[in-house]
Amino acid sequence: MKSIAILMEGTPPELDYDEVAELLKSREHILDIHDLHFWTISSGVLALSAHIEVTDECASSGHWPNCLHSIQVLLRDSLGIEHTTLQTEPPRFREERQHFAP
Repeated sequence: MKSIAILMEGTPPELDYDEVAELLKSREHILDIHDLHFWTISSGVLALSAHIEVTDECASSGHWPNCLHSIQVLLRDSLGIEHTTLQTEPPRFREERQHFAP
């Protein structure tokens, strides 16, 4: 059964979506999280991808790589997730992007 979950890239049962989102949003300079996904890529190896909305200060000052690193460390140390794909976005990026959608 575990093999099927891995092949299907299933959500690990030990992780709760809302708890992971709140953990990420608890970091300084993080305004919101969306498009959050996590799955098992092989036995004992968890992966996560998310879009992270950072504060104006963080986006404009070039501080966002520090935010990104701090989130990667948090995910590794608290949840054991070492494979992450994170996209940082300035405030209102989603709203502004919707105006350009066909």
